[in-house]
Amino acid sequence: MVSGQDTPMDLALQQRCVTVRLKKDGATGTKFLALNAMIGEMGGIMPVLAERFVKKKEQLEGSIKKMRDYLRGKGLDDRTAITYGIVMGTYDLLLEGENKKFLDFCVTHAEESFAEKEAEKPTTQFLEAIGDLKARRMIQDCVRQTGGQLAIHFSAVFSAWEEMLGRRKRDFSFKPRTLLKEFSEEPYFVDASRRVWMGKSQQRALILDPKLDELVMDIFENAEGE
Repeated sequence: MVSGQDTPMDLALQQRCVTVRLKKDGATGTKFLALNAMIGEMGGIMPVLAERFVKKKEQLEGSIKKMRDYLRGKGLDDRTAITYGIVMGTYDLLLEGENKKFLDFCVTHAEESFAEKEAEKPTTQFLEAIGDLKARRMIQDCVRQTGGQLAIHFSAVFSAWEEMLGRRKRDFSFKPRTLLKEFSEEPYFVDASRRVWMGKSQQRALILDPKLDELVMDIFENAEGE
């Protein structure tokens, strides 16, 4: 947002950036020309701000924390809340709350960014694929309810998912262990290898709590009962 450079290719770095996309149909007029005129100077904004606020370190930290906590309270993840909290907290202290519209814009933008990241997460893609796999009869006896929780025969669903994406000529760069680690960091995660009856045999299953996620709940409600 303050660099005027291309979007980083590295995912971890990209998730720590605030990206404001300019629509082509709106890339005209005085504001667009002014923005282009500032590109050469944007990369130097942060050092200037850091120098300016060196004597206000505690105030700046407090302002950023206030904004971060506010965003967390709206259900955003820590990374998004911290990234946007830095921008909002610095701006609020710099202009002393003169432009509330910008802060409102940041909140809306943060929520949209968080929603986009959630949709692109491997865990979300995996869970969303379950319905498609069932409809195509590529998995059977792989998803069921158990003790009020959702049980997924992870290895079977993962293999079917990989096969389905292969048929569609889509890149598949996920690894089972990496994906399970991603699941373990989700608030709805319960267990990665609990033995559960799937059909006529016991299988190691991924266990998720449907009460903590709408997508998991949707799968749970359409899964085989106990």
